Amino acid sequence: MVEHEIHHRGQIHLYLGMLGVPTPPVYGLTSGQELAASVCRSGL
Repeated sequence: MVEHEIHHRGQIHLYLGMLGVPTPPVYGLTSGQELAASVCRSGL
């Protein structure tokens, strides 16, 4: 049953993204956030 719920959650996330609705990242930071954090840590 868990796999079924995850599947539909993924579908909703995909469709919202296709419609231009901002969605939170599924797996941690976005690439832009990761880049900003690495630049901040390096002192640039």
